[in-house]
Amino acid sequence: MRPAVLLCVLSLVSACTDGGRSLPATARPSAVPSLASPPPSPPATGAISIGEEVNDTITSPGGSDVYELTAPSTGTLVARVSYEPGQAVVLYLADQVFESDTPIVGRLPVVAGRQYRVEVAIGDFWGYGDVFVRFVLTTSIE
Repeated sequence: MRPAVLLCVLSLVSACTDGGRSLPATARPSAVPSLASPPPSPPATGAISIGEEVNDTITSPGGSDVYELTAPSTGTLVARVSYEPGQAVVLYLADQVFESDTPIVGRLPVVAGRQYRVEVAIGDFWGYGDVFVRFVLTTSIE
């Protein structure tokens, strides 16, 4: 009777461990997830041109309006955002951040023919309820 018990135990061990070579599929460690990449920038609201006056409104906490601008010439892009005092507004030109009381004026060296991202966003929002920030964005090249 002992050989039969030993044979059963060895069969069970062999079935569970596959002879000690690998773990069953359900016990194998899962792949380590890759590090998350930063969230993508919001999609562009639209294309704008130098000299165009953009009147727009942001209506959500943490919201922003994003524009693509193609530099018509090499120089310094000057973007000006006017809004009602007391609002928290931030201007992004490419990867640079500009904050101040109204108006915000940002400057960025640009190269003719290249596209640049211009984003007007709600800054630190600590309030509750609705957000309604009207702004006027103008651009020029110096």
